[in-house]
Amino acid sequence: MILNQKIKKIIIFFTIISQLLLLSSCALLSAYNNERLELTNLMSDNIGNTIGNLRNLGFMTNDNYYIYYMTFISSEIFLNRRSIINGESQVIDNGLFLYLNAVDGFIYYVNPIDNQIYRMDINGEQNERLSDIRVNDSLFVFNNTIYFLGIFEERPRSLYAMNIDGSNVRILSDNTIISIYFYNNKIYYTTLIDGQTLLYKMGLNGENKELVTQGEGFGNTFFVYKENIYFVGDFFVYKFDVSNQERSVIHIVDGMIPSTLINRKDNILFFVSVNPRTYHWINFDTNEVNTVSNINADTGFHIIGNRIFYYDSNEQIYSMNIDGSDRRRFN
Repeated sequence: MILNQKIKKIIIFFTIISQLLLLSSCALLSAYNNERLELTNLMSDNIGNTIGNLRNLGFMTNDNYYIYYMTFISSEIFLNRRSIINGESQVIDNGLFLYLNAVDGFIYYVNPIDNQIYRMDINGEQNERLSDIRVNDSLFVFNNTIYFLGIFEERPRSLYAMNIDGSNVRILSDNTIISIYFYNNKIYYTTLIDGQTLLYKMGLNGENKELVTQGEGFGNTFFVYKENIYFVGDFFVYKFDVSNQERSVIHIVDGMIPSTLINRKDNILFFVSVNPRTYHWINFDTNEVNTVSNINADTGFHIIGNRIFYYDSNEQIYSMNIDGSDRRRFN
């Protein structure tokens, strides 16, 4: 997304800091459209926001009543909500809110100004900071627990957990974590040691940690499906069969795959490659690959119900079906 200069500076600042630290059943009756969202068909790993949505900076999320989303208009940034019942939209607050999680009447987020965790109610009130630990990347809310990557004894991107009210802060791993994924009540994460990527899994409280695989050339983005690992790199997607400790390339693309244009719903992985911009979706069960060209997605692939939402190069939000059909403006 080609953001205006003010927004771009904030995003770039947040991203650079994170990378430097790393290296050191409802229907939506919209006033704009009549698309139907099957919110009863949310992903099984929806935990206040899907993991894939949070990989995309968490610009969108939902609960049973509203869709919450960021808009970028001229030099201003807004957090909005749209009613699932009647399609009415309203501004909740202004400013940039990252890694949105909507849980039990609260919105949890990271403020990119101080990189700390806050929450407010869904009306934009009762705004409070929950922790003074600086967050490097990611915020996941699951089972009344907040998980995030923060600084531990000058080591960046260590995995923390705390209660949903900000109490009982504890560290689950002091490794420098590249990427993280929740699946089947397990935490999967990758870390880099001596030039090799190591992928671990452990329980939700950090117990029973074990090495799943290690090697060179793993992509920084990965997903877990039926206990197997799917890595997405700059130009490729491959599957790692955990039981056989074997990996196989599923798909190779001509252009790079931006990390903010990747997501997953159930057994479908979808992403955009650039030069030219081409939308791909892959069935994990069959390894079938499909492509559609001319998708002007620039950042953020978000799943809400049975639709994909994305920001185009003009900062407008569009939605479409998983197969790329029925594209339409959302905002």
